Amino acid sequence: MDITEQQHGIDTLERQNTQLTARVHELEERNQEMTLLNELSERLHHCETTDTAYKMIRCFLEHLFYGYHGVLYTTESSSPGISVLATWGHINKEDLAYGQAQYRVMQQQATYRSKRVWRERETQTSATSETAWGLCIPISTHGSLSGMLQLQGDMVLETAVRQRWERLAVAVADHLGLALTNLHLRERLREQSIRDPLTGLFNRRYLDEMLRRDMHQADPAQDVVAVVMLDIDHFKRFNDTYGHDGGDMLLRHMGVLLQQHCIDGETVCRYGGEEFTLIWPGVPLAEACQRAEGIRTAIQSLSLEIHGQQMHTVTASLGVALFPFHGTDDEAVIKAADRALYAAKHQGRNRVVVSEHMIKPDDEAPLLAGSPQYHDTHS
Repeated sequence: MDITEQQHGIDTLERQNTQLTARVHELEERNQEMTLLNELSERLHHCETTDTAYKMIRCFLEHLFYGYHGVLYTTESSSPGISVLATWGHINKEDLAYGQAQYRVMQQQATYRSKRVWRERETQTSATSETAWGLCIPISTHGSLSGMLQLQGDMVLETAVRQRWERLAVAVADHLGLALTNLHLRERLREQSIRDPLTGLFNRRYLDEMLRRDMHQADPAQDVVAVVMLDIDHFKRFNDTYGHDGGDMLLRHMGVLLQQHCIDGETVCRYGGEEFTLIWPGVPLAEACQRAEGIRTAIQSLSLEIHGQQMHTVTASLGVALFPFHGTDDEAVIKAADRALYAAKHQGRNRVVVSEHMIKPDDEAPLLAGSPQYHDTHS
């Protein structure tokens, strides 16, 4: 019997079945990729800081492009240079230099959005010669270049596989562009909501958050939090003499000076007007008084000029209170430090005064040893 036609039909069905299976597999891969992309967008939406987001992006890209190497670049608005947000796999200096060069080219070209740079090269090692490839995909937000995704592989890809990786990289770049834009926007809005625009210090809203957090984390039996309230003496007179420009300049210099007297984990805020607040977790009262005195001395030593005119000497009054000995919550400690500040004002200004009222019994006050109730440093 002649079964040629029958065999041809079987071969055709097998071919169609193979193609259908490949198509189903491709659709399953696309579905998985889109699921991962949507999951990344959802998680990035809930990230509170860019550092957390960058770590998540790195893990995600390493998982999605498993077996390959890559770099994620960005251009920060605060810096004209190129920043590397994340790397994974084995990226050598040559690959990094190539990616940075391509990024600079994209920055200079108006047609960067359609620019996808493929590179295949021979890499000579001590024993063998291998073929490697690279792909650079621009990331754009609001019509401008904001980043670039660079992928590296260690072998030549077939056309179909190459097209798949390129399509996936473009989809990832689109998602990252939108996600990073939203993240940076949220971070800028948060910064604007918690920063004083004149001094760059945190504002009172942030003070309430941080002080509450530090006291919540502290162990009342062992840990302390020192709070210092500071007020510039006769600021209104200073403002009347040198104008608002002079007053603003003084406040900016105060912001810089106070930041210099704080270390990581400590907070300095502009409480309002010419009043500032410092939060020092883990600092006992004796040390807090010593540091406050150092600040008072530094302020008195300020030498400022405006329009070529030497300004008068600036002084400040400071009040110190300690959690939990002067208050068991943020509001009580702030009030205790504020009362000490006004006591310093009434005693003649330009001095450091410790809150008089203690809510803890004497047998629970070993951390106050060596520190008088009023630490008068009038000069």
